[in-house]
Amino acid sequence: MSTLLSQSTSALCYKVHASIYKLITLLNFIFYPLFQTKYTFVLIAILAGNNVYAQRYSESPTPLKRLVVLSPHAVEILYTINMGHRIVATVDFADFPEQARSIPRIGNSDLIDYEKLLIARPDAVLLSKNMINDAIINKITQLNIEVIDTSVDTLSDIPLRMRQLGDITGNQTFANQQAKQFESQLLMLISKYSHKPKISVFYTMWHNPLVTSSSPWFNEILSICSATNVFEQSFSPYPQVTAEQVIARAPQLILYPEQFGASQIAIDEWQQWPELPAVRSDNIKKLTSDYINRTGPRVISGITEICEHTELIREQF
Repeated sequence: MSTLLSQSTSALCYKVHASIYKLITLLNFIFYPLFQTKYTFVLIAILAGNNVYAQRYSESPTPLKRLVVLSPHAVEILYTINMGHRIVATVDFADFPEQARSIPRIGNSDLIDYEKLLIARPDAVLLSKNMINDAIINKITQLNIEVIDTSVDTLSDIPLRMRQLGDITGNQTFANQQAKQFESQLLMLISKYSHKPKISVFYTMWHNPLVTSSSPWFNEILSICSATNVFEQSFSPYPQVTAEQVIARAPQLILYPEQFGASQIAIDEWQQWPELPAVRSDNIKKLTSDYINRTGPRVISGITEICEHTELIREQF
């Protein structure tokens, strides 16, 4: 009974403090014109997060030792906090770090082999509720297996998830250290780049058909580099667009992830339109796709790549 009570208390505290953390971050974007720096509230949120997770509760629940993880970013986070060895099964695209490639596979976000799931005997299943089929979640629940949501929608969610997974695996101290390191790196990037002159960006997620991203996740990344997405106002998070629409928006920087099919072909195709500022100044740059598209700790490297590209353009002014 005491263990169950502790687990319930832990879950409730996590939800309450995660909500507070997100609210403070949201206030940043609403009220930033009133402050000297756009990220005043982000700084407050990170500091608040550190204190919250250092003192949240004194009695930890029984650590979970066998985890099935259906989100590639959660696999990366568990390895980041030295708990990757607790993963007993995962999904097809969970390929980082290298050790993760040897984890048994039980399907993907659309189709799960439930026989393999039961054979794995998990203490819990970790998944992103915003990325996985509801029918899968319902089926896992019917099998009386605990489901833990590890969704990441904003950058501030990543250290929250580090601390959450540290809590459930009994590795709170190291997880909190890793979360603080992530927050410190993020703050350093914000401090270095967020006040610089704006650079307009077009992100080629796929070149045929031409698909870009206007997701809040990608727009938040760009904002740290003081860059703006030329399709930021699109209704769809991943709109299909035309070359004419891109030309009309005149991006100063075109980014493309080679792993998503937009390789040298994409660069060659853009040469047809030398009137584009990005083409005229040779600012069509490759990104490591998983750094940006996978919502895990490596996003720091992706943000750094983009910020360095934007800074080179500013030097051309």
